[in-house]
Amino acid sequence: MKVFLYIATVTLAIHKVEGLTCLQCKGIPKPRICNKVVDCYAGESCSVEQVLNEFGETVYNLGCLQNTVCNNFTRSINGHGVTCSECCKTKDLCNSNGCSQQGYPEHRGPICYNCPLHTDSGKCHNIEFCSTGEVCNIVGKNMFSETVYTSSCISKHACKPMEGNHVAIIGKRDVSMDKRSHEQHICDSCCSEDLCNKNCTTAQLLIDPCQSNPCNHGTCKSDGHNFRCECAAGFTGSICDKDIDECVSNPCVHGTCIDRVNGYVCVCNQGYNGSNCQHDIDECLSNPCVHGTCIDRVNGYVCVCNQGYNGSNCQHDIDECLSNPCIHGTCSDRVNGYVCTCNQGYNGSNCQHDIDECLSNPCIHGTCSDRVNGYVCACTQGYTGNNCQYNHTDCATILRHGDNKGDGIYTISTWKTHKIMDVYCDMTTDGGGWTVFQYRFNGSVDFYRNFSQYENGFGNLHSEFWLGKFS
Repeated sequence: MKVFLYIATVTLAIHKVEGLTCLQCKGIPKPRICNKVVDCYAGESCSVEQVLNEFGETVYNLGCLQNTVCNNFTRSINGHGVTCSECCKTKDLCNSNGCSQQGYPEHRGPICYNCPLHTDSGKCHNIEFCSTGEVCNIVGKNMFSETVYTSSCISKHACKPMEGNHVAIIGKRDVSMDKRSHEQHICDSCCSEDLCNKNCTTAQLLIDPCQSNPCNHGTCKSDGHNFRCECAAGFTGSICDKDIDECVSNPCVHGTCIDRVNGYVCVCNQGYNGSNCQHDIDECLSNPCVHGTCIDRVNGYVCVCNQGYNGSNCQHDIDECLSNPCIHGTCSDRVNGYVCTCNQGYNGSNCQHDIDECLSNPCIHGTCSDRVNGYVCACTQGYTGNNCQYNHTDCATILRHGDNKGDGIYTISTWKTHKIMDVYCDMTTDGGGWTVFQYRFNGSVDFYRNFSQYENGFGNLHSEFWLGKFS
Protein backbone atom coordinates (compact mmCIF):
# COMPACT_ATOMS: atom_id res chain seq x y z
CA MET A 1 0.00 0.00 0.00
CA LYS A 2 2.82 2.45 0.82
CA VAL A 3 4.49 1.87 -2.58
CA PHE A 4 1.22 2.59 -4.34
CA LEU A 5 0.80 5.87 -2.48
CA TYR A 6 4.31 7.06 -3.31
CA ILE A 7 3.79 6.36 -7.04
CA ALA A 8 0.45 8.17 -7.01
CA THR A 9 2.08 11.18 -5.38
CA VAL A 10 4.74 11.44 -8.09
CA THR A 11 2.15 11.19 -10.83
CA LEU A 12 -0.05 13.90 -9.28
CA ALA A 13 2.88 16.23 -8.80
CA ILE A 14 3.15 16.64 -12.57
CA HIS A 15 -0.22 18.42 -12.64
CA LYS A 16 0.75 20.99 -9.99
CA VAL A 17 -2.80 21.16 -8.67
CA GLU A 18 -2.88 22.09 -4.98
CA GLY A 19 -5.62 21.14 -2.54
CA LEU A 20 -5.81 21.40 1.25
CA THR A 21 -2.93 22.41 3.49
CA CYS A 22 -2.59 19.64 6.10
CA LEU A 23 -0.41 18.90 9.10
CA GLN A 24 2.31 16.37 8.27
CA CYS A 25 4.15 14.64 11.14
CA LYS A 26 5.01 11.11 12.10
CA GLY A 27 5.16 9.45 15.52
CA ILE A 28 4.04 12.48 17.59
CA PRO A 29 2.17 12.15 20.91
CA LYS A 30 -0.75 14.53 19.98
CA PRO A 31 -2.01 15.65 16.53
CA ARG A 32 -2.38 19.34 17.36
CA ILE A 33 1.28 19.82 18.36
CA CYS A 34 2.53 19.00 14.85
CA ASN A 35 4.45 22.01 13.42
CA LYS A 36 4.93 20.80 9.84
CA VAL A 37 2.52 21.35 6.94
CA VAL A 38 2.22 20.17 3.35
CA ASP A 39 -0.01 21.22 0.46
CA CYS A 40 -2.06 18.25 -0.68
CA TYR A 41 -2.92 17.56 -4.31
CA ALA A 42 -6.41 17.59 -5.76
CA GLY A 43 -8.26 14.45 -4.75
CA GLU A 44 -6.51 14.17 -1.39
CA SER A 45 -7.76 14.71 2.16
CA CYS A 46 -6.05 15.43 5.47
CA SER A 47 -5.54 12.25 7.47
CA VAL A 48 -4.68 11.22 11.00
CA GLU A 49 -3.75 7.71 12.15
CA GLN A 50 -3.50 6.45 15.71
CA VAL A 51 -0.88 3.70 15.97
CA LEU A 52 1.02 1.69 18.56
CA ASN A 53 4.79 1.99 18.15
CA GLU A 54 7.38 -0.64 18.93
CA PHE A 55 7.40 0.46 22.60
CA GLY A 56 3.66 -0.04 22.96
CA GLU A 57 3.05 3.75 23.07
CA THR A 58 0.17 5.48 21.29
CA VAL A 59 1.45 7.94 18.67
CA TYR A 60 -0.05 9.70 15.64
CA ASN A 61 0.87 9.98 11.95
CA LEU A 62 -0.51 12.96 10.00
CA GLY A 63 -0.41 13.91 6.34
CA CYS A 64 -2.28 13.80 3.01
CA LEU A 65 -4.10 10.71 1.78
CA GLN A 66 -5.96 10.01 -1.46
CA ASN A 67 -9.73 10.12 -1.10
CA THR A 68 -9.96 6.70 -2.75
CA VAL A 69 -8.04 5.04 0.06
CA CYS A 70 -9.41 7.02 3.00
CA ASN A 71 -10.99 4.61 5.43
CA ASN A 72 -12.38 5.85 8.73
CA PHE A 73 -12.27 3.15 11.40
CA THR A 74 -11.46 2.46 15.03
CA ARG A 75 -10.41 -0.95 16.31
CA SER A 76 -8.56 -2.62 19.17
CA ILE A 77 -5.53 -4.76 18.30
CA ASN A 78 -2.80 -6.64 20.12
CA GLY A 79 0.77 -5.61 19.31
CA HIS A 80 1.73 -2.89 16.84
CA GLY A 81 -0.56 -1.44 14.19
CA VAL A 82 -3.21 1.12 13.33
CA THR A 83 -5.95 1.45 15.96
CA CYS A 84 -7.75 4.42 14.38
CA SER A 85 -7.77 6.13 10.97
CA GLU A 86 -9.76 9.25 10.01
CA CYS A 87 -9.81 11.63 7.02
CA CYS A 88 -11.18 15.16 6.69
CA LYS A 89 -11.41 17.80 3.96
CA THR A 90 -13.45 20.54 5.63
CA LYS A 91 -10.65 23.13 5.91
CA ASP A 92 -6.88 23.57 6.15
CA LEU A 93 -5.26 21.87 9.17
CA CYS A 94 -8.47 19.91 9.86
CA ASN A 95 -6.37 16.91 10.93
CA SER A 96 -5.29 18.77 14.09
CA ASN A 97 -7.77 16.54 15.84
CA GLY A 98 -9.30 13.16 15.06
CA CYS A 99 -9.35 9.72 16.64
CA SER A 100 -11.05 11.29 19.69
CA GLN A 101 -8.18 13.76 20.24
CA GLN A 102 -8.69 17.43 21.14
CA GLY A 103 -7.96 19.96 18.42
CA TYR A 104 -6.89 23.59 18.64
CA PRO A 105 -8.41 25.65 21.52
CA GLU A 106 -11.26 28.01 20.76
CA HIS A 107 -9.43 31.12 21.95
CA ARG A 108 -5.90 31.38 20.56
CA GLY A 109 -3.67 33.38 18.27
CA PRO A 110 -3.34 32.53 14.56
CA ILE A 111 -1.21 29.69 13.17
CA CYS A 112 1.43 31.18 10.90
CA TYR A 113 4.11 30.01 8.50
CA ASN A 114 7.55 30.32 10.12
CA CYS A 115 10.53 30.15 7.75
CA PRO A 116 13.57 32.48 7.78
CA LEU A 117 14.14 32.11 4.02
CA HIS A 118 11.96 30.56 1.35
CA THR A 119 10.95 31.16 -2.24
CA ASP A 120 7.90 30.33 -4.34
CA SER A 121 9.68 27.25 -5.64
CA GLY A 122 10.94 26.25 -2.15
CA LYS A 123 7.82 26.63 -0.08
CA CYS A 124 7.67 27.03 3.71
CA HIS A 125 6.56 23.89 5.55
CA ASN A 126 7.17 25.03 9.14
CA ILE A 127 4.42 26.61 11.24
CA GLU A 128 4.29 28.23 14.66
CA PHE A 129 1.45 28.94 17.10
CA CYS A 130 1.19 32.65 17.81
CA SER A 131 0.07 34.14 21.12
CA THR A 132 -3.16 36.13 21.35
CA GLY A 133 -1.22 39.40 21.02
CA GLU A 134 0.46 38.39 17.76
CA VAL A 135 -0.42 38.21 14.05
CA CYS A 136 1.15 36.56 10.99
CA ASN A 137 3.83 38.52 9.11
CA ILE A 138 5.53 38.02 5.73
CA VAL A 139 8.38 40.11 4.35
CA GLY A 140 9.40 39.72 0.69
CA LYS A 141 12.46 41.30 -0.85
CA ASN A 142 14.63 40.96 -3.94
CA MET A 143 17.81 38.98 -3.63
CA PHE A 144 19.92 38.25 -6.74
CA SER A 145 16.92 38.80 -9.04
CA GLU A 146 14.78 36.39 -7.00
CA THR A 147 12.12 37.10 -4.39
CA VAL A 148 12.98 35.71 -0.96
CA TYR A 149 10.40 35.59 1.83
CA THR A 150 10.64 35.62 5.62
CA SER A 151 7.49 34.52 7.48
CA SER A 152 6.79 34.38 11.23
CA CYS A 153 4.56 35.54 14.08
CA ILE A 154 4.92 39.19 15.07
CA SER A 155 3.45 41.46 17.74
CA LYS A 156 0.35 43.37 16.68
CA HIS A 157 2.09 46.61 17.67
CA ALA A 158 4.90 46.04 15.16
CA CYS A 159 2.54 46.26 12.13
CA LYS A 160 2.22 49.65 10.31
CA PRO A 161 -0.17 50.79 7.58
CA MET A 162 0.86 50.49 3.92
CA GLU A 163 2.85 53.44 2.55
CA GLY A 164 2.36 53.58 -1.23
CA ASN A 165 3.17 50.23 -2.79
CA HIS A 166 5.43 49.12 0.03
CA VAL A 167 5.58 49.03 3.80
CA ALA A 168 8.10 50.85 5.96
CA ILE A 169 10.28 48.69 8.20
CA ILE A 170 9.48 49.53 11.82
CA GLY A 171 10.05 48.27 15.35
CA LYS A 172 13.04 46.06 16.06
CA ARG A 173 13.61 45.56 12.33
CA ASP A 174 14.31 49.32 12.05
CA VAL A 175 17.23 49.43 14.52
CA SER A 176 20.17 49.68 12.10
CA MET A 177 18.78 52.53 9.98
CA ASP A 178 15.94 55.01 10.03
CA LYS A 179 14.57 53.94 6.64
CA ARG A 180 15.07 50.99 4.33
CA SER A 181 15.04 51.35 0.56
CA HIS A 182 11.60 50.59 -0.89
CA GLU A 183 13.24 49.05 -3.92
CA GLN A 184 14.60 46.25 -1.77
CA HIS A 185 11.15 45.19 -0.46
CA ILE A 186 8.33 43.54 -2.38
CA CYS A 187 6.05 43.43 0.67
CA ASP A 188 5.94 43.67 4.46
CA SER A 189 2.44 42.57 5.41
CA CYS A 190 0.51 41.43 8.49
CA CYS A 191 -2.62 39.33 8.73
CA SER A 192 -4.59 37.56 11.47
CA GLU A 193 -6.00 34.37 9.88
CA ASP A 194 -4.46 30.89 9.99
CA LEU A 195 -1.71 30.41 7.34
CA CYS A 196 -2.46 33.83 5.82
CA ASN A 197 1.26 34.67 5.44
CA LYS A 198 1.83 32.06 2.75
CA ASN A 199 2.96 34.77 0.30
CA CYS A 200 2.52 38.49 -0.23
CA THR A 201 -0.62 38.13 -2.32
CA THR A 202 -2.52 36.10 0.31
CA ALA A 203 -1.63 38.33 3.29
CA GLN A 204 -4.43 40.64 4.42
CA LEU A 205 -3.07 44.00 5.60
CA LEU A 206 -4.03 45.31 9.03
CA ILE A 207 -4.49 48.95 8.04
CA ASP A 208 -6.11 50.06 11.32
CA PRO A 209 -4.11 49.11 14.45
CA CYS A 210 -7.45 48.75 16.29
CA GLN A 211 -8.74 46.30 13.68
CA SER A 212 -7.32 43.35 15.63
CA ASN A 213 -9.00 44.51 18.87
CA PRO A 214 -5.74 44.67 20.84
CA CYS A 215 -7.42 46.01 23.98
CA ASN A 216 -8.58 42.86 25.77
CA HIS A 217 -10.91 44.61 28.25
CA GLY A 218 -11.22 48.16 26.97
CA THR A 219 -11.74 50.50 24.05
CA CYS A 220 -9.06 50.96 21.35
CA LYS A 221 -8.25 54.53 20.22
CA SER A 222 -6.11 54.92 17.03
CA ASP A 223 -4.38 57.87 15.33
CA GLY A 224 -3.83 55.83 12.14
CA HIS A 225 -0.36 54.70 13.20
CA ASN A 226 -0.51 53.96 16.88
CA PHE A 227 -3.23 53.04 19.34
CA ARG A 228 -3.97 53.37 23.03
CA CYS A 229 -6.37 51.46 25.24
CA GLU A 230 -8.98 52.97 27.54
CA CYS A 231 -9.50 50.15 30.05
CA ALA A 232 -12.87 49.12 31.43
CA ALA A 233 -13.42 49.30 35.20
CA GLY A 234 -11.42 46.62 37.01
CA PHE A 235 -8.67 46.31 34.35
CA THR A 236 -5.30 47.90 33.76
CA GLY A 237 -2.19 47.45 31.58
CA SER A 238 -1.18 48.80 28.18
CA ILE A 239 -3.65 46.46 26.43
CA CYS A 240 -6.07 46.16 29.39
CA ASP A 241 -5.06 42.58 29.97
CA LYS A 242 -4.49 42.77 33.73
CA ASP A 243 -7.43 42.23 36.06
CA ILE A 244 -7.26 44.51 39.12
CA ASP A 245 -7.49 42.56 42.39
CA GLU A 246 -10.27 44.48 44.13
CA CYS A 247 -9.84 42.31 47.23
CA VAL A 248 -6.54 44.01 48.11
CA SER A 249 -8.48 46.79 49.89
CA ASN A 250 -10.44 44.24 52.03
CA PRO A 251 -13.86 45.59 51.03
CA CYS A 252 -15.77 42.77 52.73
CA VAL A 253 -16.16 44.05 56.33
CA HIS A 254 -17.50 40.79 57.80
CA GLY A 255 -16.78 38.23 55.10
CA THR A 256 -14.37 36.80 52.57
CA CYS A 257 -13.59 38.60 49.32
CA ILE A 258 -13.41 36.65 46.05
CA ASP A 259 -11.89 38.52 43.14
CA ARG A 260 -13.74 38.33 39.85
CA VAL A 261 -12.98 39.58 36.37
CA ASN A 262 -14.00 43.24 36.58
CA GLY A 263 -15.24 43.18 40.16
CA TYR A 264 -15.43 41.13 43.35
CA VAL A 265 -17.93 39.14 45.37
CA CYS A 266 -18.24 39.04 49.17
CA VAL A 267 -19.09 35.76 50.88
CA CYS A 268 -20.50 37.04 54.16
CA ASN A 269 -19.88 35.46 57.54
CA GLN A 270 -22.93 33.99 59.21
CA GLY A 271 -25.10 36.76 60.59
CA TYR A 272 -24.06 39.46 58.09
CA ASN A 273 -25.30 40.64 54.71
CA GLY A 274 -25.00 43.58 52.31
CA SER A 275 -22.79 44.02 49.23
CA ASN A 276 -19.77 44.41 51.55
CA CYS A 277 -21.10 42.27 54.44
CA GLN A 278 -21.50 45.44 56.47
CA HIS A 279 -24.93 44.73 58.00
CA ASP A 280 -25.58 42.54 61.06
CA ILE A 281 -28.58 40.29 60.33
CA ASP A 282 -31.28 39.75 62.97
CA GLU A 283 -31.23 35.95 62.61
CA CYS A 284 -34.37 35.64 64.71
CA LEU A 285 -36.49 37.20 61.94
CA SER A 286 -36.60 33.85 60.15
CA ASN A 287 -37.81 32.04 63.30
CA PRO A 288 -35.00 29.49 63.22
CA CYS A 289 -35.90 27.97 66.60
CA VAL A 290 -38.53 25.44 65.56
CA HIS A 291 -39.70 24.57 69.10
CA GLY A 292 -38.18 27.30 71.21
CA THR A 293 -37.41 30.97 71.70
CA CYS A 294 -34.78 32.78 69.59
CA ILE A 295 -32.32 35.24 71.16
CA ASP A 296 -30.36 37.33 68.63
CA ARG A 297 -26.60 37.73 69.09
CA VAL A 298 -23.92 39.62 67.17
CA ASN A 299 -23.13 37.26 64.31
CA GLY A 300 -25.48 34.53 65.41
CA TYR A 301 -28.39 33.53 67.62
CA VAL A 302 -29.19 31.19 70.50
CA CYS A 303 -32.29 28.98 70.85
CA VAL A 304 -33.88 28.33 74.23
CA CYS A 305 -35.75 25.08 73.59
CA ASN A 306 -39.21 24.20 74.89
CA GLN A 307 -39.48 21.23 77.23
CA GLY A 308 -39.10 17.99 75.30
CA TYR A 309 -36.94 19.44 72.49
CA ASN A 310 -33.24 19.93 71.84
CA GLY A 311 -30.82 20.66 68.98
CA SER A 312 -29.20 23.90 67.81
CA ASN A 313 -32.57 24.98 66.37
CA CYS A 314 -34.73 23.02 68.84
CA GLN A 315 -35.64 20.82 65.88
CA HIS A 316 -35.30 17.45 67.61
CA ASP A 317 -38.06 15.91 69.70
CA ILE A 318 -36.47 14.32 72.78
CA ASP A 319 -37.38 10.67 73.30
CA GLU A 320 -38.45 10.90 76.95
CA CYS A 321 -38.77 7.13 77.11
CA LEU A 322 -34.97 6.72 76.97
CA SER A 323 -34.80 7.38 80.73
CA ASN A 324 -37.40 4.61 81.44
CA PRO A 325 -39.71 6.91 83.43
CA CYS A 326 -42.54 4.33 83.67
CA ILE A 327 -41.43 2.30 86.71
CA HIS A 328 -44.06 -0.46 86.43
CA GLY A 329 -45.35 0.01 82.89
CA THR A 330 -44.63 0.68 79.21
CA CYS A 331 -43.55 4.13 77.96
CA SER A 332 -44.95 5.62 74.71
CA ASP A 333 -43.10 8.68 73.44
CA ARG A 334 -45.21 11.63 72.35
CA VAL A 335 -44.39 14.99 70.76
CA ASN A 336 -43.14 16.98 73.74
CA GLY A 337 -43.94 14.35 76.35
CA TYR A 338 -44.71 10.68 77.03
CA VAL A 339 -47.53 8.42 78.28
CA CYS A 340 -47.19 5.43 80.63
CA THR A 341 -49.33 2.31 80.19
CA CYS A 342 -49.20 0.79 83.67
CA ASN A 343 -48.89 -2.91 84.42
CA GLN A 344 -51.81 -4.51 86.25
CA GLY A 345 -51.81 -3.45 89.87
CA TYR A 346 -50.03 -0.12 89.36
CA ASN A 347 -51.10 3.45 88.66
CA GLY A 348 -49.74 6.99 88.75
CA SER A 349 -48.23 9.20 85.99
CA ASN A 350 -45.09 7.05 86.06
CA CYS A 351 -46.80 3.83 87.24
CA GLN A 352 -45.02 4.31 90.54
CA HIS A 353 -47.93 3.42 92.85
CA ASP A 354 -48.90 -0.14 93.80
CA ILE A 355 -52.70 -0.45 93.76
CA ASP A 356 -54.39 -2.03 96.83
CA GLU A 357 -56.49 -4.53 94.91
CA CYS A 358 -58.28 -5.56 98.11
CA LEU A 359 -60.12 -2.22 98.24
CA SER A 360 -62.66 -3.56 95.73
CA ASN A 361 -63.32 -6.70 97.89
CA PRO A 362 -62.54 -9.11 95.08
CA CYS A 363 -62.72 -12.22 97.32
CA ILE A 364 -66.47 -12.98 97.33
CA HIS A 365 -66.34 -15.79 99.92
CA GLY A 366 -62.96 -15.30 101.48
CA THR A 367 -60.33 -12.93 102.81
CA CYS A 368 -58.19 -10.72 100.49
CA SER A 369 -54.45 -10.25 101.04
CA ASP A 370 -52.84 -7.45 98.95
CA ARG A 371 -49.59 -8.28 97.15
CA VAL A 372 -47.16 -6.29 95.00
CA ASN A 373 -48.90 -6.23 91.64
CA GLY A 374 -51.84 -8.41 92.69
CA TYR A 375 -53.74 -10.04 95.54
CA VAL A 376 -54.46 -13.50 97.01
CA CYS A 377 -57.85 -14.78 98.25
CA ALA A 378 -58.06 -17.13 101.25
CA CYS A 379 -61.43 -18.79 100.54
CA THR A 380 -63.98 -19.78 103.18
CA GLN A 381 -64.36 -23.54 103.48
CA GLY A 382 -66.49 -24.90 100.67
CA TYR A 383 -65.57 -22.15 98.23
CA THR A 384 -62.90 -21.99 95.63
CA GLY A 385 -61.75 -19.97 92.59
CA ASN A 386 -59.36 -17.00 92.26
CA ASN A 387 -61.98 -14.78 93.87
CA CYS A 388 -63.63 -17.52 96.03
CA GLN A 389 -66.59 -17.25 93.71
CA TYR A 390 -67.43 -20.91 93.36
CA ASN A 391 -69.59 -22.89 95.92
CA HIS A 392 -68.71 -26.57 95.48
CA THR A 393 -71.84 -28.56 96.47
CA ASP A 394 -70.51 -31.84 95.09
CA CYS A 395 -67.73 -33.29 92.99
CA ALA A 396 -69.51 -32.38 89.76
CA THR A 397 -69.34 -28.64 90.54
CA ILE A 398 -65.66 -29.00 91.39
CA LEU A 399 -65.08 -30.57 87.96
CA ARG A 400 -67.24 -27.98 86.23
CA HIS A 401 -65.42 -25.03 87.80
CA GLY A 402 -62.05 -26.33 86.66
CA ASP A 403 -60.65 -27.18 90.07
CA ASN A 404 -60.05 -30.82 89.20
CA LYS A 405 -56.81 -32.10 90.72
CA GLY A 406 -57.48 -35.80 90.17
CA ASP A 407 -59.06 -38.45 92.38
CA GLY A 408 -58.94 -37.53 96.04
CA ILE A 409 -60.53 -35.74 99.00
CA TYR A 410 -62.17 -32.34 98.40
CA THR A 411 -64.06 -29.94 100.69
CA ILE A 412 -67.64 -29.03 99.71
CA SER A 413 -70.54 -27.02 101.09
CA THR A 414 -73.78 -29.00 100.80
CA TRP A 415 -76.41 -27.51 98.60
CA LYS A 416 -79.19 -27.43 101.16
CA THR A 417 -77.75 -27.09 104.64
CA HIS A 418 -74.42 -25.57 103.51
CA LYS A 419 -72.70 -28.05 105.75
CA ILE A 420 -68.96 -28.01 105.25
CA MET A 421 -67.68 -31.53 104.81
CA ASP A 422 -64.94 -33.54 103.08
CA VAL A 423 -65.84 -35.95 100.34
CA TYR A 424 -63.91 -38.34 98.10
CA CYS A 425 -64.24 -37.45 94.40
CA ASP A 426 -63.67 -39.81 91.49
CA MET A 427 -62.41 -37.50 88.76
CA THR A 428 -61.43 -40.18 86.23
CA THR A 429 -64.22 -42.72 85.82
CA ASP A 430 -66.61 -42.04 82.94
CA GLY A 431 -65.66 -38.36 82.63
CA GLY A 432 -65.18 -37.77 86.40
CA GLY A 433 -67.15 -35.60 88.80
CA TRP A 434 -68.50 -38.52 90.89
CA THR A 435 -69.09 -38.01 94.62
CA VAL A 436 -68.21 -41.38 96.20
CA PHE A 437 -70.68 -42.53 98.94
CA GLN A 438 -69.27 -45.99 99.51
CA TYR A 439 -65.74 -47.29 99.03
CA ARG A 440 -64.77 -50.88 99.92
CA PHE A 441 -61.78 -52.77 98.67
CA ASN A 442 -60.07 -54.76 101.45
CA GLY A 443 -62.67 -55.30 104.26
CA SER A 444 -60.76 -53.23 106.79
CA VAL A 445 -63.97 -51.44 107.81
CA ASP A 446 -67.02 -53.25 109.29
CA PHE A 447 -70.06 -52.35 107.17
CA TYR A 448 -72.50 -54.28 109.49
CA ARG A 449 -73.81 -51.11 111.16
CA ASN A 450 -77.18 -49.73 112.36
CA PHE A 451 -79.19 -47.10 110.58
CA SER A 452 -77.97 -44.24 112.74
CA GLN A 453 -74.38 -45.04 111.90
CA TYR A 454 -75.20 -45.23 108.19
CA GLU A 455 -76.98 -41.88 108.52
CA ASN A 456 -73.99 -40.18 110.13
CA GLY A 457 -71.35 -42.03 108.06
CA PHE A 458 -68.39 -44.08 109.15
CA GLY A 459 -64.95 -45.24 108.05
CA ASN A 460 -62.02 -43.19 106.76
CA LEU A 461 -61.95 -41.27 103.47
CA HIS A 462 -58.35 -42.50 103.09
CA SER A 463 -59.42 -46.16 103.16
CA GLU A 464 -62.93 -47.77 103.27
CA PHE A 465 -65.91 -45.58 104.19
CA TRP A 466 -69.61 -44.81 104.02
CA LEU A 467 -70.30 -41.11 103.37
CA GLY A 468 -73.50 -40.86 105.37
CA LYS A 469 -76.05 -38.06 105.33
CA PHE A 470 -75.46 -35.65 102.38
CA SER A 471 -77.77 -32.63 102.34
